[in-house]
Amino acid sequence: MTPLPHAGVQAAARGSLAEQDATLAALRRQRSADAARTVLPGELPRPAVNVAALRVRLAAVTAADRDVDASVKKWVESDTKLSTVWDALERCMYRVDQYDRLAGRFSAAELGDLPVTIDTNAAATDCGRAAITRYAAGSSL
Repeated sequence: MTPLPHAGVQAAARGSLAEQDATLAALRRQRSADAARTVLPGELPRPAVNVAALRVRLAAVTAADRDVDASVKKWVESDTKLSTVWDALERCMYRVDQYDRLAGRFSAAELGDLPVTIDTNAAATDCGRAAITRYAAGSSL
């Protein structure tokens, strides 16, 4: 009877185990990548950035801000009711919320030059804050 080459069998087994481990690791990486791309039932896919829609909503915020400024000016001049100012302010804040909800789905890198959130301290998008402050300082609101 001839002896079995145990050392050779063990070396072959180790080589195949290493290959199996490498294959298993590659399959796990592939499964992870597939899972990241897969949409589960009931889950919505991540939307692509719609820059045009965001620009339209940003323009709507600035237009609503101008409406609030004009409403405040008319109210101070006693040409309109206070409820008109409140309505304009509500529309502006709604527009801010709509933009923030849409833009909040994306990172700053994905948005590019668009703001991640509306800066309500900036004059163009403050929903009348500067106009109200200005008129409050000059008159008794």
